[in-house]
Formats: sequence, structure tokens, C-alpha cells
Amino acid sequence: MNILKKIALVFKIKLFYLHKGLIIFKPAMIDISKKAVIDVEKGLQFNKEWHFSRIIKNKTVGSLFVSNNGSFKCGKNVVFRSGCRVSVNEGSELVIGENCLINSNTRIEAFTKISIGDNTIISEEVFIRDSNNHRVKQSGYKMSEPITIGKNVWIGMRAIILPGVTIGDGSIIAAGAVVTKDVPSRTLVGGCPAKVIKEGISWER
Repeated sequence: MNILKKIALVFKIKLFYLHKGLIIFKPAMIDISKKAVIDVEKGLQFNKEWHFSRIIKNKTVGSLFVSNNGSFKCGKNVVFRSGCRVSVNEGSELVIGENCLINSNTRIEAFTKISIGDNTIISEEVFIRDSNNHRVKQSGYKMSEPITIGKNVWIGMRAIILPGVTIGDGSIIAAGAVVTKDVPSRTLVGGCPAKVIKEGISWER
């Protein structure tokens, strides 16, 4: 294969476009309001396939929705793998720190505020949502509450992070865990609902 054919093949496979500083790989559905706040640093990639060699015709579609007065902010070198669905609804905020990896088919839905700290890794098919979207007639019930995920957190496959949760720095959320309460720093939790398995942990990316 000559060099011109190789170049043509690369552009065909890695077809992407830029939107306000985002590198968005096709196929993707993008709906960003003119009244939205987009503040991203260099290196943000959305809907990126796992491996260049594994790209096939039926690629997973990712979606990014930022509504009126919604705010989407990212630090440097953030990657969303293919199939992620991200919604920043009206008046809400999604803040992601530097060097974060959000793996394939993860869903992040902000109705108030979701913040994710530097160097955090989120595995495949994780669900992070800060609202239940329905009111329960109960004293003290809050339909929506912010979610805060600290720095250097590892969230395992198919975990669910529910409204009002704070996850401390350096913690690990086991695969399939349903997190309904705050997680202290450097703590491993797992189960449904998630409970403390081990404290004083450390892990390497």
C-alpha cells in the first residue's frame, strides 16, 4: 500500500470534527446550546474508540448534550471512550479535572452539579446521576443533590453513583456497587448498597 492510500485510510477511520475545543470522534450526537458554557483544556477527546486497529463499521454512538445555561468544564487530557452518554441539563454543571478517563458506555447525567477530580478512572457502563427526577412525599426528601468524586478515584464496571454522594480521594468503588452514601478517602466499597470492605487502601493507575 503506497503512502497516499495509507493517509486516506487513516482519515477515513479517524474521522472527527472540532466543536469549541472538543475533539469529537464520529459517530456522535452533539447538542450544545448557544447559551451553554463550554470551558475545556487541551486534550479533551469524546467518543474515542479503544484501539485504532479494532475500529469497525458499526461503531458505538456517543452523545453529548449541554442545555441552556448548562456548564461543561474539563481539565487537560480527558478522554471519553465510545458510547458514552453525557447530559448537562438546564442550569446544571459538570466539572471534570485533569487526566481523567471515562470508559465505554458510561452515562453521566447532571441536573445540579457533578464534579470529578484529577486522575480519576471510570470503567465501562458506569451510571452517575445526581437526580431521581421524581418527588417522594416524605419529609426531608431531596429529589436532586450534587455528586462529588474526589481525585485519583477508581470506579469499577457497572457501578452506580446516586444523588448526594461524596467519594473521597484515592477510593475504589468495586464493580457493580450501588453507592448511596458518602465514601471516605482511600476506602474500598462494594455491594448493593455499597459498604466498606477495606480502609487505608492505595492503588496505581
